[in-house]
Order: sequence, then structure tokens, then C-alpha cells
Amino acid sequence: MSEDGRKRQIIWCGCILLVGVGLVLGINKLRSVSLVWRHPKPTPAASEPSGVTEPGVVTIEEVRAPRTDRLVIDARPSLFFKQGHLPGAINLAKQSYAHDFSLHESVLNTFGNRQIVVYCASSECEDAPFVATKLLSAGLKRVYVFPGGWEEWQAARLPEEK
Repeated sequence: MSEDGRKRQIIWCGCILLVGVGLVLGINKLRSVSLVWRHPKPTPAASEPSGVTEPGVVTIEEVRAPRTDRLVIDARPSLFFKQGHLPGAINLAKQSYAHDFSLHESVLNTFGNRQIVVYCASSECEDAPFVATKLLSAGLKRVYVFPGGWEEWQAARLPEEK
């Protein structure tokens, strides 16, 4: 086939494709129930608790301010917690959440209406938001994430415990 013949064939195929797509879209518009081209966002099931919300966010200035009515939770694995953590923090690691929660349940219950701050390695880490959301689901109210986490704390050369 000559080059001109190939060009004509490609143009015809393109035209047929465009006409076909146009017909499909037109027919879909005329249908009483249109086809869905993208999935709608899921809505929460009726059985999900309605009180669970997203955790709040706190800055390093808020975390470093001394408070006796705050519980600080390190969501990193226990190996990292043992190497250093924020003063007074308890370890509630994402990887061992159920086990760690049962160990600290009595302490957590005493902080039901007081501030709880959860942190992990850095703003890239997803462990703190995971643990914070689990705590909200468990019925705790004032749960916050410190997004800068351990990296920001160390960069500011603030005190640590081992």
C-alpha cells in the first residue's frame, strides 16, 4: 500500500472512532439511567460511629509548652522509641497498636477529655495519623497529630528521653 493510501486509512479509522465515541456519548445522554463514567465517592455506612472525626494538628511550639494535662504518644516502632523520644511520651506503635493499646489502656482512659498528642518520625510518616484516628475511634476526644515529629523535635535540639 502506498503512503497516501496509509494516510487515508488512518484518517478514516480516526473518523470512524470519533463517530463511534460520539454515538455512544449521545445514546448515554438519551438513556433514562446513564452509564457512570467515574465512581462516586463512598458515603459512610450507617453503622459507622458518627462522632469520629479527623485528628487536630499541633505545632512544635504547642508541644514544647509544658502542660500537665497532656499525654504524648510516640507512634514509631519500639526500637526507635527506645533510642530516644519526647519527654514523658509513651509508645503506642502502629505495628503493634492492639498490644500497646492494651498495655496503656488505663492511662489512655484517664486522658479521655484531655489533650493527646501523637507523633512519629516526620511529616512523611503515616503512623501518627493512623494511631490518632484509632484513638478517636476508641472514644478519646481531644487527639492531635504533631506532624513534624521526631525529626523536627531533634532539629530544634529540644530535650529527649531514652
